[in-house]
Amino acid sequence: MARLPHRFAPFLSGVIQAAITTALVGAVGVFHSGAFGGAALAHWAAPWLAAWLLMLPIVNVMAPHLHRPVAALRHEALRRCP
Repeated sequence: MARLPHRFAPFLSGVIQAAITTALVGAVGVFHSGAFGGAALAHWAAPWLAAWLLMLPIVNVMAPHLHRPVAALRHEALRRCP
């Protein structure tokens, strides 16, 4: 199996994160709509794909910019501990 170079790791991480997140949210939506059985997959697939296509660029654009605020919150929390 061919492997991607290390420089694609953040993008691949975003692809996987967006896929898992949108799949779970879509499944919850289908469950709450009452669609069960074979119809559930049909009700889930199209909205999941639309949500994934929307979230993929958002996740991949925002993820690199979140490292600094997360680090700032983490260090601040450590300073407050006795």
